[in-house]
Amino acid sequence: KKNLIMFSQFLLQIWDSNDVPIDVAQSAVDHWEGAYNALRGIVVASVHSAGSMYDAAKAGAGGIEHHLLLPVRDFMLLPAFWGVEQSIGFIQSPQASELASLSLDIVRTRTPLGLGDSVVAPLILKSVDLVKATWNIVQYPIPSRAAVRTSVDNILTSTKWVIR
Repeated sequence: KKNLIMFSQFLLQIWDSNDVPIDVAQSAVDHWEGAYNALRGIVVASVHSAGSMYDAAKAGAGGIEHHLLLPVRDFMLLPAFWGVEQSIGFIQSPQASELASLSLDIVRTRTPLGLGDSVVAPLILKSVDLVKATWNIVQYPIPSRAAVRTSVDNILTSTKWVIR
């Protein structure tokens, strides 16, 4: 009976104070911030690395001045770089979205053994969703500890008020 009384007093302390849930929420934000910073660092470094490699390759191709290699540069390499730059612009267009939808329909209907609708298409969709989610995560900031404390305190206080 004494343990039950001590436990009920402990529950009342938690009920009266929002400190424990606030500390838990702030700890969760700290863990999320660590994961966020790691993910953001990887994405930013990858994009920067790809851009640097592309720029170096383009500069190297543009710098070819040997007479025998000029046709290769002018008719193969430089048009290929132009095509990449045009493709990046296309990927961001509404036409690319429509083409992706049509391509997904083809994958669903034409993949043999019924694997298109049950395996390949869902795998493609999950991959696209993962890329979109990663991009969205990288773009948004982490809430401050003060904002988390205020939000959790307001939510708990409001909930307690409604329950009483």
